[in-house]
Amino acid sequence: MKKLILALSIIFSLEGFSQITITSADMPAQGDTLRISNALVDATVLANYQRVGANQTWNFDTLRPTSQTVREFVSSSSTPYNQVPTNRIGILFADTLSLGPNSVNDVYNFANSTATDFSVDYRAASIPIGLPFLPVFIMQNSYTDKDEIFQFPLDYQDRDSSTFNFVFNNVFPPIYYRSSGYRVNEVDGWGSITTPYGTFDALRVVTNTVSLDSISFNGQNIAIPSHLREYQWIANGVGIPVMKVFGLVTAGLFVPTSVEYRDSARVIEPLLPTTAIFRADSTTIEVEEDLGFTNLSIGSTSFQWDFTPNTVNYKVGSSTSRNITVSFQDTGLYSVRLIASGGSSSDTLERLDYIRVTPSSKVVSFKLEGDTTFTNEDFTIKNTSGFGNSFNWEITPSTFVQNGVTKPAYEFKNGTNNQSGDSIVLRFAKVGFFSVRLNATEGSELKFEAKSNAVFVRFPVGIQESTQDHNKLLTLSPNPAAKGGEVTIQATTLTFDLIEVIDIEGKLMYQHNAQNVSNYSFNLPEVSGMYFVKILTNKGLITKKIVVE
Repeated sequence: MKKLILALSIIFSLEGFSQITITSADMPAQGDTLRISNALVDATVLANYQRVGANQTWNFDTLRPTSQTVREFVSSSSTPYNQVPTNRIGILFADTLSLGPNSVNDVYNFANSTATDFSVDYRAASIPIGLPFLPVFIMQNSYTDKDEIFQFPLDYQDRDSSTFNFVFNNVFPPIYYRSSGYRVNEVDGWGSITTPYGTFDALRVVTNTVSLDSISFNGQNIAIPSHLREYQWIANGVGIPVMKVFGLVTAGLFVPTSVEYRDSARVIEPLLPTTAIFRADSTTIEVEEDLGFTNLSIGSTSFQWDFTPNTVNYKVGSSTSRNITVSFQDTGLYSVRLIASGGSSSDTLERLDYIRVTPSSKVVSFKLEGDTTFTNEDFTIKNTSGFGNSFNWEITPSTFVQNGVTKPAYEFKNGTNNQSGDSIVLRFAKVGFFSVRLNATEGSELKFEAKSNAVFVRFPVGIQESTQDHNKLLTLSPNPAAKGGEVTIQATTLTFDLIEVIDIEGKLMYQHNAQNVSNYSFNLPEVSGMYFVKILTNKGLITKKIVVE
């Protein structure tokens, strides 16, 4: 009885494997989107991939994917090329293909699937020429001798060979490209193959492709010979090989270099522990200057960059890009953090106060002789800009009305004018505050520096002096005062025209043109601290301190 059970189990196990036939129905078709995993050539691959013969069991279920790609088989009408028959299957060979010192873009092979073969019989590419009237030249031509990838039906112990030839010869621009050679397919095994994607009855096909590519373009003549060998396991209804081991044959010796297999979407675990590593091109940089960061992380596929403070602009890439270029909006020290993730693991590298950002030498700036001056006296403003080769000064107000007549509020002296690049000298004719703006242009770029109420101009006589006696003629109450509370300025024999509230850092918090009043109320800032209230009166400028609680 035991012998009978053993015999039956052997028979049933053998029946589980079946010798199959591959036809055109097992090839990819227009609209197919098939996922491929790439894996390392490990010891299991090396020990099993060369096994030949009938009723084999190839087990590669320990393959560990290192990356995934999606291969799309599209209609020729969905490609950039319009001279290929619409029943062809477009297969993107490369986004960019380097041919010696030159490169071509959007390289497509076009396959034709018939009952007798699956062949590539058209090739197309976009060739950058660089001429103003012809920046890109389109190549889309048929093979003079098509490349039969597979011939049908394909059965165990079949062997077929074929030649192929593609020639493109253009007069202007002068381009010559030829790809010719031969292909030999041999079905040397059948059985069951197992990968992480599943178990399939399959034929094993060994393909040797010997070719020579000849290119002549831009004065360069190149010949590229190759001998590619592929071990392919092909099953019914899968579309592409269940698995493929391939590499180059050199001096008669084959060295397997790559493994790919049909797969489903899966998380790719890194081969090495995820480690976040990065470096900056420099650790000291000027504000608004571009700085590149190189990501040297290992075992990672996704990234997150963070800066503290976060006042940065991304110039190249984004916060999730591998490598980035940023500029910093403010001066000071910046900390940089990179989170690198791969599969289910992640690692963080944070460098505190890593980047020192200094003031830009390419800014527009000027330096005032002081913040006060007198009428009818020269006042110098020096241009200290590190940017600009042409300049324009704007001083406001530019006019004032006196006795019903509009007059200039200032004039340029010592040969300077509003376009002087070094410095300007002004002589003011009006009492009050003046604002200064300097516009600088370099090429097509415009930058400026502006200071409101930068200079206060007063009369050079005692009546304009802010003395203690004048201070006694004006009261500010209550003082101290509550945050946001109302305060009142009162005067007896004085009138005032302009009222300003300045914080201890010199920032203007409030301004009002009072126009010859002697009593005025306003609300204080909502932040506690000490402030200065500047009142321009008919007796001069009076400054009072006020405490906000």
